[in-house]
Amino acid sequence: MQTSARPSHPAGSALAVSRDRTTLSVLKSLLEELGYAADGALSGTDGVRELKARRYDVVVATMGVPPINGYGLWALMQNSSSLDDIPFVLALTQHEYTHLLRDGRELPSNLIIPFGADSLARAIERSRTGAAEVFEI
Repeated sequence: MQTSARPSHPAGSALAVSRDRTTLSVLKSLLEELGYAADGALSGTDGVRELKARRYDVVVATMGVPPINGYGLWALMQNSSSLDDIPFVLALTQHEYTHLLRDGRELPSNLIIPFGADSLARAIERSRTGAAEVFEI
């Protein structure tokens, strides 16, 4: 009897970025639930290092802190011809989201913390369109 081998990670590879170890663990678990092989980075700087070392199919980052926070990582990726096609999702607290809206900032696909695997999957799909949004209050 011949069986076909099913890929262990049909959705591809994902990079989760968060300065908080618990949040990073949750992000990686949600991505794995969606079928991704998930790696993690504890800062935007570490995320850049990972992106230089390996090609990912999606990046999910929390806002984090400087020198490179999640928003900065997205901006850096948008300005790199080798990274600008990777779907990116920014996970924000309501306060962070409101702050970015107030500043009229262009935003990548995003979702508000807390969220589940279904919400993350929808945000990843929105990010595949490559359309950023500008919100003004």
